Amino acid sequence: MRDIMLMTGWIRVPVMALAELVVFFGLLKKYLYSRKHVALYMMFLALALFYEAAVVGLGRFLGNGTLLEILNRIRYILHGLLMPLLLPICAYALEMRDSGKRIIWIIMLICIIAGTAAGRLTVIEPQNVAGILRYAPAESTSLRVSAINTYLSLGMAVPVVITGIIMIFKAKTLWMFLAGAAIGGFSYLGLFTGNNDLSFMIMIAGNLLMTLFFLLYTGRLKRSYL
Repeated sequence: MRDIMLMTGWIRVPVMALAELVVFFGLLKKYLYSRKHVALYMMFLALALFYEAAVVGLGRFLGNGTLLEILNRIRYILHGLLMPLLLPICAYALEMRDSGKRIIWIIMLICIIAGTAAGRLTVIEPQNVAGILRYAPAESTSLRVSAINTYLSLGMAVPVVITGIIMIFKAKTLWMFLAGAAIGGFSYLGLFTGNNDLSFMIMIAGNLLMTLFFLLYTGRLKRSYL
């Protein structure tokens, strides 16, 4: 499997980026159909994840230079800016009261500030793995910044999984749980299988599965006539 990923990674990532774009348009359609906030936030998240995968996939063709570095810097900032949207997604899926949603929004804003700052402060350097040229965090990145990046990649899966477990009993749907399991499980998969250098590619696959499960979840949303 590793040999296959090393040989085909340069084409797999662009294909996953295109798939993410398809999911984005699917979520856009669901939002226009239902006018539900949960679909709107899922849509924005899918768009950000499409950008991430597209920039990683295009690195091979753009070549190393200022343009690629800028696009990757935006990728890190966008990750910190929009991954916290998983929190209101959980809140609206659970149909929390307004007081509960306000608390979630405050926590989300704190995460956005921290994540955006971490994206700006992460020291990045070019890396070429499996024929994919991208800017990855350098060892000189501070431990505090690295911790924030790790939380946004791994920790955000926890509330989604918890929400998914509740939704299994509350709404009889597995999709939210599977979305959390995808982003959480795939984040650790590279480390556990000894393919830590390919973790970025595995995580892109996990992100795609997460938004796909979100899209399947929105199938339960009712049409809005407003």
